[in-house]
Amino acid sequence: MKKQLLLLVVLCLTAVQAWGQTVVASGTCGAEGDGSNLTWTLTDGGTLTISGEGAMENYYYYYDIQGGRTDAPWFDLRENVKTVIMESHVTSIGNYAYYQCDSLVSVSIPNTVTNIGNSAFSDCRLIVEITMPQGVKNIGEFAFAGCFSLANVSLPSSVVSIGKAAFRNCRLTSISIPDGVTSIEDDTFRSSSLTSIIIPNSVTSIGQCAFYCCPLPSIVIPEGVTTIKESAFEYCFSLTSVTIPNSMADLKDYAFFGCEGLETMTVHAITPPNSSLYAFGGVDRNISLYVPAESVEAYRAASVWNEFNHIYPIEGSGIAMPSLQESITVQDGEVHINMAGIDAVQVYDLQGHQVLRTTERHFALPQGIYIIKVGDEAIPLIP
Repeated sequence: MKKQLLLLVVLCLTAVQAWGQTVVASGTCGAEGDGSNLTWTLTDGGTLTISGEGAMENYYYYYDIQGGRTDAPWFDLRENVKTVIMESHVTSIGNYAYYQCDSLVSVSIPNTVTNIGNSAFSDCRLIVEITMPQGVKNIGEFAFAGCFSLANVSLPSSVVSIGKAAFRNCRLTSISIPDGVTSIEDDTFRSSSLTSIIIPNSVTSIGQCAFYCCPLPSIVIPEGVTTIKESAFEYCFSLTSVTIPNSMADLKDYAFFGCEGLETMTVHAITPPNSSLYAFGGVDRNISLYVPAESVEAYRAASVWNEFNHIYPIEGSGIAMPSLQESITVQDGEVHINMAGIDAVQVYDLQGHQVLRTTERHFALPQGIYIIKVGDEAIPLIP
């Protein structure tokens, strides 16, 4: 019997060493009682495993003179952490739990987790993808901020709050906000790589710098949003079209400041929203602004809105859209076409030879007489 037991121990040790699973550090990390409701182990292969039941302790990144260490117990070993496995029955991820784990590439979150704490994964620079299970309700402030490689996150429908700067400086290209979220907080997606986002009607406000410097080509603000706060879309250089709902009441300072690529804006609000003087700083005032037919004159008289030179009724509002002749302006040899939905502009000389085909709305032509064609409409043009 003793020989068999000895043989079993030898085999187990051999297997552990072969699999690279030798435990090099361990301890407790729970938030209940003495903290023993959760335990942690770190192996020499870089696997950090959280076991037990209940909530994880919340940590911080500084040293408290009176209370001593406040960072996670594995913080000094964080460069060795490559994989995190949180076993079933863990219910929360504490604040700063995996802060600055620069070698972390793989995370397993069980469906028992409901809360992801503040800065839980911030500055984990190698994480590419996070699978967030159904059940997660709250994503804390700065939770994934500085995760420069993070390109894929799927938010479950259970999420009801996303803290400020939660995905700041990530590589996310698309995101769909769950229906339970009521606000997009300050800096949430600031300097992310977003080119596509779906915002539900449950959202009523968009925070400061929420999409600052994101490469979004277009944005549809849903009905229900009443406020776009300061710098929400500032320096979104790729933005070409914006749709603003009837519910909009306030556009704060620098809301669309520096959106130099903006070509069309559709505002469904019957009453012109209050707009800061700098909300559209740097935006070309020759863009096409579409508003409800009954509100055209109100926009032409309203502060800030009256700076736009081309205010037209929204199509289908009972008033005809502007003709090509009405939509073209020429200044210093440069042609400006202020129409929505242009696929291509074709320019011909008087002999019928095509001299230019472009999808641009602003282009230069030498002095002369041309025929310009957009869709089924053509007119003579002298630049």
